[in-house]
Amino acid sequence: AHMALRALLFGGLVALLLCTAVLGSSFVPGYTLSGVKADDHGLSGTLTRRQDSKSPYGDDVDVLQLDVTYETPTRMRIRIYDPKEERWEVPLVLNEHRTQTPRSSADSSDGRAYHLSYTEDPFGLAVSRVGDTPTTIFNTSVTQPLSFNGLIFSNQYLELTTRLASEDANLYGLGERVHNLRLNPSNATYTLWARDQGCPVDKNLYGSHPVHLEVVPSGLAHGIFLLNSNAMDVTLHKGLLTYKT
Repeated sequence: AHMALRALLFGGLVALLLCTAVLGSSFVPGYTLSGVKADDHGLSGTLTRRQDSKSPYGDDVDVLQLDVTYETPTRMRIRIYDPKEERWEVPLVLNEHRTQTPRSSADSSDGRAYHLSYTEDPFGLAVSRVGDTPTTIFNTSVTQPLSFNGLIFSNQYLELTTRLASEDANLYGLGERVHNLRLNPSNATYTLWARDQGCPVDKNLYGSHPVHLEVVPSGLAHGIFLLNSNAMDVTLHKGLLTYKT
């Protein structure tokens, strides 16, 4: 199945979409970013796969398009897709009538509750909350030596990793399942795939909700939503959260 990557970042909550992968014990840096165009509405650029980066299943997409849109003062949308081949994507319909702050106020950095930064090679995005307690809430930036994969985007496999606030992060969501309210941040894999099967503990059930909420030490919270209808695993390990789909 063809796939594309989309993310929302909700800032009072903050919402977002993305992807990366693991090859045994060796990690790959992913893509490089070039041709960045930025304005008050967001930014765009071209992602080119590095020759030292290959997905575990082959058929990698060599060139991708990155589009970031500042949708509201508390919500950002990130979309990464293949510009040469149209692929099916989950329709996204947002009820703007429920947005308390006018969309136009997101067109100024003074009115946004978040700040976006990026690295070009290897490609990575970092989103931080602005204000009295600035906190990085989404960070896919890869540093040397590599401790996780950069973005992997192939025809039938996507993977993306973000750093959490801490190795003991307070995380909630990624349903549907019978489980403790707080997710295990240390070493756990949560499968999202709607399945009609009783109520076994720690197993995927009827619904698939690829969204998680993280509460940081200051008491503030943000949410990340991966708009994706394919089966996926979300892995939590040593301060990292990895989407594999």
